[in-house]
Amino acid sequence: MKKLVIVLLICLTSSFVNAQDLSCKDFHIGKFEMETEYGKVFITRTETSQVEFCKQMNYKASFDIIWKDDCTYELSNEKIQIGDKIDTDNSIKVKSKIYKIENNVFFLRVSTNLDELVLDCKIIKTN
Repeated sequence: MKKLVIVLLICLTSSFVNAQDLSCKDFHIGKFEMETEYGKVFITRTETSQVEFCKQMNYKASFDIIWKDDCTYELSNEKIQIGDKIDTDNSIKVKSKIYKIENNVFFLRVSTNLDELVLDCKIIKTN
């Protein structure tokens, strides 16, 4: 019986540690995935850059990333490594705001300086 109680305490403690709320800062660096209508996008983010790769779209690009606050960042200075460049004068700025977090998933509201379109995205942290 004593062993059962110890095992239960260990299980409860580990569940509590895993269930702690994540903050926006937990998504600043790491590897992520996003499903789009064009295919799965793999994202790798460091303190200063973000690389996006989508095999189905034959696209790979890197961006500079600047965090405006804990939950808002801007991507700029697009460097295409595979595929065609959409913004030929490199003036695109992608603004993203994390507005919801559920476990290892965060939800973004994304806009650019080139048009009025605003998109909502769901991104999964994979590491």
